[in-house]
Amino acid sequence: MKRIGLIGLIVMLALGALANGLLAGFLPSEGVPLSTSLNGAEEVGNPGDPDASGFAKIAINTITDTVCVEISVINVGTPITLSHIHQGAFGANGPVVVDFASILEADGGFEGCVVDTDADAIVADAESFYVNVHNGEFPSGAVRGQLSLVAVYSPLVNGAQEVGGGDPDGSGVAQLAFDIESDTDTDADELCYEIAVTGIALPVTLAHIHQGEPGVNGSVVIDFLPGGEDADGLFSGCLTDAEVNTIAADPSGFYVNIHNAEFPGGALRGQIKLVETFTVPVEGEQEVPTDGDLDGSGSAVLEFDADANEVCFNIAVIDIALPVTLAHIHQSDFGTNGPVVIDFLPSGEDADGTFSGCIIDTDVDAVVENPAGFYVNIHNAEFPGGALRGQVKLAATLSVTVEGEQEVPTAGDLDGSGSAVLVLDTDTDEVCFDVLVFDIAVPVTLAHIHQGEFGVNGPVVIDFLPGGEDADGVFSGCVIDTDVDAIFANPAGFYVNIHNGEFPSGALRGQLVLPTVPTPTPSATSTPAVTATATASGPTATATEVVFDDGALVDGGFEDPDGIVWVVKNGTGDKIKCNKPGKELAYEGLCYFRFKGGVAEASKVVQEVDFTTRAPGDVLTLSGFYRPQASLSLKASLKVKYTDTTKDKKTFDIAPGSAQVYSPFQVEPLTLASAGTVKVQFSYKGASGKIYLDNIALSVTSGGSLVPLPAAQMQHNH
Repeated sequence: MKRIGLIGLIVMLALGALANGLLAGFLPSEGVPLSTSLNGAEEVGNPGDPDASGFAKIAINTITDTVCVEISVINVGTPITLSHIHQGAFGANGPVVVDFASILEADGGFEGCVVDTDADAIVADAESFYVNVHNGEFPSGAVRGQLSLVAVYSPLVNGAQEVGGGDPDGSGVAQLAFDIESDTDTDADELCYEIAVTGIALPVTLAHIHQGEPGVNGSVVIDFLPGGEDADGLFSGCLTDAEVNTIAADPSGFYVNIHNAEFPGGALRGQIKLVETFTVPVEGEQEVPTDGDLDGSGSAVLEFDADANEVCFNIAVIDIALPVTLAHIHQSDFGTNGPVVIDFLPSGEDADGTFSGCIIDTDVDAVVENPAGFYVNIHNAEFPGGALRGQVKLAATLSVTVEGEQEVPTAGDLDGSGSAVLVLDTDTDEVCFDVLVFDIAVPVTLAHIHQGEFGVNGPVVIDFLPGGEDADGVFSGCVIDTDVDAIFANPAGFYVNIHNGEFPSGALRGQLVLPTVPTPTPSATSTPAVTATATASGPTATATEVVFDDGALVDGGFEDPDGIVWVVKNGTGDKIKCNKPGKELAYEGLCYFRFKGGVAEASKVVQEVDFTTRAPGDVLTLSGFYRPQASLSLKASLKVKYTDTTKDKKTFDIAPGSAQVYSPFQVEPLTLASAGTVKVQFSYKGASGKIYLDNIALSVTSGGSLVPLPAAQMQHNH
């Protein structure tokens, strides 16, 4: 049984970039969104830091009492010593209610989740709570900000909504977060946005919010790309504009419009409005009375506007025979068939398995009132009764990290890691799961949800592999079990456990919701020195290769946390990071460089190397390893300052690698003329998503050709 992961399908729909980006904390599945700007002027009693500023984005899940936060501060003295949510109105101090000590980082930027029973109270009256960040210079608080609720809209954009028609093959989503409630003017009328589009000709030339009702064009009120075009269809940012408050007061009177050269009037459009949104995984296992295509999978993102009797949809399916002949919403409960109520393809077949649009239908009200009583069905010639099916339903989603450190009483596989995405539906007692594990011996022999608190073993309640072993560490499906209600009510009391032959009691484990636990600080003496090396071997290795370390490329392994030899330009959160217990992200050693993403212009990390002693004719090679969080591209370049000023730099675009896996790269060789200095530079321009970089080596080949990377280094997973 193979299905594409839920996350993978959303990426295909141009939604995946949002999952880790600017608005990650604002996604509805994560909880109620809150935000604030931070500054010293809001501190009460003792003054705060007049030069410091920052922001806090918070998502609170009242079901699990989980508070997820992203905090960033600048121009503040480090280390940061404390950070909390306090109870207190604007202008008044109050007690600590949520402590971020377990996820705190000293450099002023951190993110993570903690469990706290005050979550309900904060959501009920957000503006009676504030975020406070402390340091040694300002022990009572360096910067503070009163919390406020954030209005979030996620309009689907597609060609069908354009007046006169846009690009029928394109689709996407605009995630918009309006923060208009504030007791100061520092964060008033702010709009943060993250937009992802696919299936249209690039670049995106213009992107706006226009004023206009559905079916009517109107004037531009917000410009998302004042600096010019966007090359890859992914862009994000925050802006302050007097029109933000106007839009938030009547969002349905405004729309997002995406333009390109092929459709200068608009390729994709989406009305901003309060809608019911469902992401529906479709699979062959849900078809009745017989299975559909067990190799196929897909996802349907549906937006229902009951006032307008409209449903907008972005649908993508893979691994089924094409074309898609029919696609519908049917009325019936899980496990039974029923009549068609909404037709997604009234004009005929879809050739490539990716389609979108908007339909007016009087059955929209009925679907919204009882989503569990309707299902999406995808048909083709091979399965005319239905190849893929998925119930439209409200469900809870949990993302779980599994690791060897959580196994008890002894650790599991400390080299392994993985994740499990669980979708719990208490109406049908169904749990759907996507599980992915790395760096453990396969096959996976058993995989379960157990009942047990963090650090305690307990009995199996749900079996993910009732049919036997999984050969490759990637498996998914749906299971009906009466324990779903109990898991939903108390996810912190259950954990995922992955077993194999080497660790029969458990190789990897992950609590569905982690408790707040202290994070040990690595010892300053625990960082080993790492020297980059390379070897020449094989019948074609006729050159003499020397890898420069001190005196040439210094700290290629990023083992110096201060990073004084590497210069970061245009970075926001881009820096050298070091492993933490349970979060080992270095390729080798303890530290690595992290590009965080989300900046308008390319972020760069640069080191200049002195090559005045090298002879003309030597061949220079740059190599290393990188790990993208998703399918993201990195650019590497060697910029040489020659005596001969006509010589150019060598730039190399590193192709997207496998997500969550370290992959090697090697810049094409560069023959030196009479050189003074060589600038080694890596740059990344991404709307969202992180890239990790490690083990950078700069080598010189004298009198011969390039020596390839050793085969043993060609893949390294974490």
